[in-house]
Amino acid sequence: MTSNKINKTIKWIGIFAITLIIASCKKDKTNPTTEVPKGTLVLHIHSNIDTSEIEAYDSVYTNNDGRKLSLSLAQIYLSHIKVVKLDGTEIEIENSKILKTLDAEEIVIGSVPVGNYKTVKFNIGFDATENQVLPTSNSILNHSEMWFGSTFTTNDGYVFAHLSGKIDTSISMNGNINQMQSFDYKIGKNNHYTSITMPEQNFSVTANLNQYIHLTIDYGKLLDGIDVTNSSNLNVKTISDNSTSLANKLAANLSKIFSYE
Repeated sequence: MTSNKINKTIKWIGIFAITLIIASCKKDKTNPTTEVPKGTLVLHIHSNIDTSEIEAYDSVYTNNDGRKLSLSLAQIYLSHIKVVKLDGTEIEIENSKILKTLDAEEIVIGSVPVGNYKTVKFNIGFDATENQVLPTSNSILNHSEMWFGSTFTTNDGYVFAHLSGKIDTSISMNGNINQMQSFDYKIGKNNHYTSITMPEQNFSVTANLNQYIHLTIDYGKLLDGIDVTNSSNLNVKTISDNSTSLANKLAANLSKIFSYE
């Protein structure tokens, strides 16, 4: 065979190989990877004072210390919600950021891969970066009661948990309801960003179905160890107030308020 014929043969072999590669690529494009089936995680969160579910703002209940208490506001930000697989692998749900109010009990969190899980994790408040994101008109950040002033400032960041109402401040804890004193706690600041890992309680996520996690917030526990007979312990309202020992105690109590229903 002449060198000219050999060159032509090599040329046609090369063209044939390229044609096969192109065809293979086209075939791959027509067969995309199958998506992992998913279900939907829903948090169903009750608001309590001790064992009593809060039916309405300003209703009077008794906390676990036996002290009468009513709430005029109870709101808390939760972020970075994760599900934890049986082997410990954590899956964070995309854009999981919610404002838990008294009225919002059933909150859709987002899509979760089908599988078996042992617990959920979340944070109270926002990390340092998120804590400086400006609120927009249609976001859950646009709630002035969750700011430290009438306008939001990046220096202050957001209020992570806001609890206000009235409480019996008598030493004997048998004061008249009409004499209950007002309190107002706004907990924020980056060092009060709190991570919560719920105790293990296995659950399964099924394709195209809702998986409910039933939780309870006991707002009465926020006051554990707080001497409310001292009027100076009834208010944390500013970002500077959040540097006090009272604010630090309230923030530490945030890790105690969640339990399974």
